Amino acid sequence: MWLSAKQVRALTGLERHQVDWWRKSGKVQARKWQRMWLYNVADVYRISEQAREALAELSRFVERTENGKHFTEAFRYWRELEAADLIEVERPKHPATGLQYDEQYYRATLTFEGAQLANLIEELRADE
Repeated sequence: MWLSAKQVRALTGLERHQVDWWRKSGKVQARKWQRMWLYNVADVYRISEQAREALAELSRFVERTENGKHFTEAFRYWRELEAADLIEVERPKHPATGLQYDEQYYRATLTFEGAQLANLIEELRADE
């Protein structure tokens, strides 16, 4: 499976030139698709500690944990996962005032790509 540069930057916290350096130095497999580079998720998982932690959270992501914690409290990297388009967060607004509700009222679901990646990460973690 392949990740876009935007997804790699969101998961790793790296800048664009750092991600490009990974590709140019051969640290990650990359392939060009149209006008952008795609990066091998297994290589990103292997190299970056932050990406490994974020993807581990993705593989066990739920809106509310078994002990009742909301995902905004239970998962450290939920914003990074949202920025990478791996989860979708619904932020409700009050109908009369238009003000956004607190984080405790947010709802989240895995995107299709996020669900596929979560399955792949489970396989990668099993191979470790």
